[in-house]
Amino acid sequence: MSPAAPRSGKKISDSLFNMWRCVIALAHADGEVQSEERAYIERIIGNLDRVYGLSPEQKKIFEDELQHAGDLKELLPHVKEPQDRASLVYFADIIVWADGTLSEEEEKLLKQLRDDQMSKVDMNKARTQIEADRIKRAIESDREAAKMRIETGKKSPTFAALDRLLRKLGIDMLN
Repeated sequence: MSPAAPRSGKKISDSLFNMWRCVIALAHADGEVQSEERAYIERIIGNLDRVYGLSPEQKKIFEDELQHAGDLKELLPHVKEPQDRASLVYFADIIVWADGTLSEEEEKLLKQLRDDQMSKVDMNKARTQIEADRIKRAIESDREAAKMRIETGKKSPTFAALDRLLRKLGIDMLN
């Protein structure tokens, strides 16, 4: 069976690849990868292969680490992208709960991971980026609404009159 061609046309980043290696390492935290954890990880690996077209080496690394855990402390520094660090915390929580129980060791590793990842987050920068994104979306929304008003107003003078009246009353039909 030949590997599927990647849909996205791009290769998996080193950061994302290592993020999933960390998730696999976390599945080993209680000493055994449970069947639910294994099924979840194998489904993810299949999806990664479909999207990115994993290399044979990458697939082998995943397979080997499903058998024998990689070292989380060695892998973490390779998860460099902020979205991958955030995703790691999210997927770590999913994987440790996949079998329905949280062992003491899993809980300890999850806390260390959250603390480690949160210490790398520049909250002021994150707030600034979120606000910039919000403003950008608001501007795009306003442009789209203005475009719709012009196009619809040309087709329907009644709409244009009603829209002007409602906006004077503080009601914007397009927002």
